[in-house]
Amino acid sequence: MKTKLNLTILLLVFSTFAYTQIINFADSNLKNALLATTSMGNTAGTGTIVNGAPQNYIAIDANNDGEIQQSEALVVTYIMVAGYNITNMGGIEYFTNLKYINLTSNPLTSINLSTLTQLETLIVAKCNLTSIDLTGLVSLKYFNCWINQITTIDFSGLPNLKKVMCANNLISILDFTNNPLFDELVCTYNPNLNSIKIKNGTIQTFPDMRNCLFDGNPNLHYICADAAEIPVLQSFQATCDINNTCVIDSACVLGVEGFTANEVGVFPNPTFSKVFFDNTSSGFDAVSIYNYLGQEVAITRFTSFGANQEIDMSALAKGVYILKFKGNQERQSVKIIKQ
Repeated sequence: MKTKLNLTILLLVFSTFAYTQIINFADSNLKNALLATTSMGNTAGTGTIVNGAPQNYIAIDANNDGEIQQSEALVVTYIMVAGYNITNMGGIEYFTNLKYINLTSNPLTSINLSTLTQLETLIVAKCNLTSIDLTGLVSLKYFNCWINQITTIDFSGLPNLKKVMCANNLISILDFTNNPLFDELVCTYNPNLNSIKIKNGTIQTFPDMRNCLFDGNPNLHYICADAAEIPVLQSFQATCDINNTCVIDSACVLGVEGFTANEVGVFPNPTFSKVFFDNTSSGFDAVSIYNYLGQEVAITRFTSFGANQEIDMSALAKGVYILKFKGNQERQSVKIIKQ
């Protein structure tokens, strides 16, 4: 009797353990897409990934029970579920050996991939995303987010990142200074893009002239690049359909953010010669101009406090400068691009 009781308890424990291994997906469309995978298809795979394809294609639901266990998820290294109307990726966190995932054309409203530390390729093109968090993706090499509405992306925690395709978004700043292997960027048609940092010690080759950095980026005013990249970028600047006010240098000292922010109201920015500001109520009596090395290169003193006060920068070389205003009020600083 005791033996039967012990066996019953063991069976209950085993059943409970087995049940807890079943993954609960937040979106049935994701679950159904993964259950539909077969060894004859091309949507899930295992083994190494070569040229965007796995070593072997598989059925994720290996035991054919209509569920996906955590043990089955651990086998998968490749998932391609484009166009399945998936809105939530909850459950994907158990696929911790994934190296490649393509989620193109899914109306995603929630995406958390932070547990996928093995992931090397992430494609989220045409997903209506307004933001994306890449935290934890320390193995990521290739990132594609074409045709979304993303405004900001932080790449700083991605030491293996090599290529980014982020065209047709609303990004304002791109910074790859903390990505030592990064060497290829396509960021066309980001109308809000105002600055790019690609100075990271790795020389980009810009292999595809059709994807000129400047195309469709009318507000791109500053690029900080490695010195060896500057001639190529200047060549692009001379031949592409561009905004000719873009400054290209290797300074990076002032940072790239905030070129349109202008508390004092200095205009135009960028400028080819002079800038102006309204000194009616500001009470500034002087402005010092500093270069990217922190050296004061010019000073202008004001004898009146009217509108359209003039600051002449025509004698200065092209580059990025800081204007430091002095007067009765608290001092203010403004970044200016000189063409």
